[in-house]
Amino acid sequence: MRALALYPFKDIWRTLQLSGMEADHSWRASALRYVEVYRNALAFHKTGK
Repeated sequence: MRALALYPFKDIWRTLQLSGMEADHSWRASALRYVEVYRNALAFHKTGK
């Protein structure tokens, strides 16, 4: 709903659109983030930190 509240403000809405289109939503990016989370969890399990 917050994004929809910006719709009347065309310049802000366009900035929001462009920002969303520039973000990397690929499977590769998701997989790389998952690997990072997994490695951090594994390191935490091993060290307790």
